[in-house]
Amino acid sequence: MTDQIDAVMVVKVAEQDHAAARADAAERIKIQWSIADATMKALLLVNGGAMIALFTFVGNVMTRTATQPAFDGAYLRWSFGAFVSGLVLALLTHALAFLSQQEALYASAKEAWRHQRIMAAGAWENPPPDEMRHHRRFLSLYAVAFGMAVLSLTAFTVGCWFALSGVLI
Repeated sequence: MTDQIDAVMVVKVAEQDHAAARADAAERIKIQWSIADATMKALLLVNGGAMIALFTFVGNVMTRTATQPAFDGAYLRWSFGAFVSGLVLALLTHALAFLSQQEALYASAKEAWRHQRIMAAGAWENPPPDEMRHHRRFLSLYAVAFGMAVLSLTAFTVGCWFALSGVLI
């Protein structure tokens, strides 16, 4: 009798886990778009906006003064390079965030399928290697994307420092 109760409980828990895994997979799609949108808006805005602002500032100063303004061209070139690097890193962050969430979606889907098998068999099953592989890939891509986002923000900060150094001679 306890074997029947245990089998019923296993199936009941597996049904709940299956529903939770399906809900998680659906939520991953929303998270994927949310991360991509927030990353693109923030990192592209600060780095691209800084480039445009610096171009505009230098152009306005050059056309409005009778004498040649004193700028350090090397610092300004380094600042533009930092802002371009920030843009490239922001784009890579966006791509890696998308890929990390894709791996999370695959792991969630495999987890849902595993719970379906558990419900059909009435016996517990440990996560298979391919499910865990997708989970590890998700974590790795997420960590690299986060690191690139930090580097993009660092490039923005460095670009600001170079720009300021280039105009304050």
